[in-house]
Order: sequence, then structure tokens, then C-alpha cells
Amino acid sequence: MECSFQSEGLLCGVSRLLACKRDMTSHLVSLSGKRGRRKIGITESELILNRALFDTVNEEEIQAMTICPKHRKDLTTDWPGQKGQLCCYPSQ
Repeated sequence: MECSFQSEGLLCGVSRLLACKRDMTSHLVSLSGKRGRRKIGITESELILNRALFDTVNEEEIQAMTICPKHRKDLTTDWPGQKGQLCCYPSQ
């Protein structure tokens, strides 16, 4: 199995994307700088797909997707988009 998020030439160990079930609401609220807005309810796998711009994949494709620990961390808590800007997911 290969990581669905890897670049050419890079190898990584993998696990199923749907195994990423942590609730990322607190993480996103902390990035937004807004207090009290905790009705986001987004899982780690949903956030990963959103940040990796996998918006056109169907449920069957998501079931087959895998992710390595490095990409899992890069697309959640170590996401480079958080530095120097506020997160606006979901934009409301």
C-alpha cells in the first residue's frame, strides 16, 4: 500500500485515511482566534481531504485512501497554512 498523499520519489508508511477520526474542532477554533464557535464538527480525515484539495473524490475512493504519519501531521496540526494567517474553515 502507498500513501495517497505522497509525491513522486518519496516513500512513506501508511494507514487507512478513515482511521483518522480525531475531532479537529478545537484545533480549528484555536487557529481562527474566535472563541465560542465550536459547532464545526469536522473529523481529522475530512480536514485532511479539505486541505489536500481532494474535493471531488467519492466515498469508494475515500475508503481506499491511505495516509502516512508524516502527511497526516502535515495536513492537520503542522499544516503550513496556519503560520501568519488565520484559518477560516468553514468560511462563515
